[in-house]
Amino acid sequence: MTKRFPQTRYINPIHEILDPMQPPTSYLPAVALHYGYMQEDSAGALRQKANKYLHILRAEAKREPKNPKHYLDLERVHGMVGELEPALRACDKGIALAKPSRSILLYPLYADKAAHLFRLQRYDAALETISEYFRFRSKPTAFDLELHCLSGTICFHLKQYARCAAELVLYLKRLNEFKRGLFQGPELMVYSENSTDDSTYKRVIMQLVSAYFLSGDYPSALASLRAHVQDNWYEDPEYADGLIELETAIMVAFSDYSALPQLFGKLTGDSLTLLYGWLERQMALPERRKSILHALGKLPESSGYLSLANIRYAYEFGGGAPAEEIEAALLKLRNAGPLYADALYLAICQKCRPEILWETFDLLHLEQYFSDNAFFHFPDLPLQICRLYAKYSEQAGPLAALLQAQLLYWLLPSCPPGGELLVLCDTLANASRAYVQAQGLDSSAESEPPDCLPESIRVGCYFYAALFTGNLQHRMNAVRSAARLSPQTVDAAKTILACIQQSLSAAAGSSPN
Repeated sequence: MTKRFPQTRYINPIHEILDPMQPPTSYLPAVALHYGYMQEDSAGALRQKANKYLHILRAEAKREPKNPKHYLDLERVHGMVGELEPALRACDKGIALAKPSRSILLYPLYADKAAHLFRLQRYDAALETISEYFRFRSKPTAFDLELHCLSGTICFHLKQYARCAAELVLYLKRLNEFKRGLFQGPELMVYSENSTDDSTYKRVIMQLVSAYFLSGDYPSALASLRAHVQDNWYEDPEYADGLIELETAIMVAFSDYSALPQLFGKLTGDSLTLLYGWLERQMALPERRKSILHALGKLPESSGYLSLANIRYAYEFGGGAPAEEIEAALLKLRNAGPLYADALYLAICQKCRPEILWETFDLLHLEQYFSDNAFFHFPDLPLQICRLYAKYSEQAGPLAALLQAQLLYWLLPSCPPGGELLVLCDTLANASRAYVQAQGLDSSAESEPPDCLPESIRVGCYFYAALFTGNLQHRMNAVRSAARLSPQTVDAAKTILACIQQSLSAAAGSSPN
């Protein structure tokens, strides 16, 4: 005997409707889960279970042909496996059966039909379905949230930005009413809370601000951004880029950069780097540079961004900046990640004092400072750094000298081979050996440094003590020793070894034996 189904409904989460390119795999009826005909497991079994469930539902529909609920469940299972046309036919049958009694099942049927049409990119038909829903319902329901949001998204796709903004404003109005408990009645049985979750709200606000901006209503775009966007959104990688793009575009539209200091205060890490990149591009335009520098002048004295902006401007357009200004910027930017690499490059070009550069240097963030991005912008930076620190190693203590050797370990593969590189290697290798001897360690590649040393220094002790002795066998021992410490060091060790061999070859004018 066929099991009867309860009156539970489940509508499509709005965040899974928004993207028409996303596969429709989320229409999982709660009733099916309840009775165990389907379980939330691998997608591979989805089709088989859907077919089994469709067979049961068709039998139910034949036994009760005038019950619209069976067609609601049918269209959901069809939609779950991507059969959108059969899902639409089931929606139409369910709507035709539910209309005479004005059943609340019309709410999810209209919502699902609009979602299916949206996925099929039949936007005009989807908007007409949403309009039909609003003509049918006599008072606001929880489904208004779903359909205002979907209607706004469709209008955005159609580039009807003013209409999109109007729909999303209605969504926010209904959301406020819902949170105040003004929605009452049985329609809440079929309501999906996904239309009020934090992720959906953020996406709606982003789309609303974008719609206002693209429609040319810049004051409303700025007002919406100020009214709804919270500071912690700028720390969310899913939204930070879009927010920075919107806010800076609004600044350009108004030719008003007074909000820049406030924006700087909200950002950290990659988001801050993104803003700096935008700022640098804007300052390249003479008509905007003065306004931006004026706005940046309101930044707190502790910030290094104004200093770096002024230095960049002086270096690129004025022939140089005083070394004192660059050194001050270095001190302020010592923890600013890739921005430090920019300042360091300028400092080297302007011949700042090596001790200032060393004072601001942070070995723990070395790989971040000298990423591929920094090398891409400044291809001669690695060799310049090696020259500077090799020179400074003559007056540094043993530990600082070893850290400089570690610096070369990371930078060497990016340096061009040649006789100068051999001299640099020899200078820093001597510093490394001096540290090993100062610690009472054997300088051969076979000795074990104490476990209390960080791994980077452990590798340095192994590697540099034998790598630059001039004996090829010792160098091969160094590669093997580094490999014993950490598999990740093997490739780097081989790369440096090849680089040294190229240098030997270039210096001798012949290929190595």
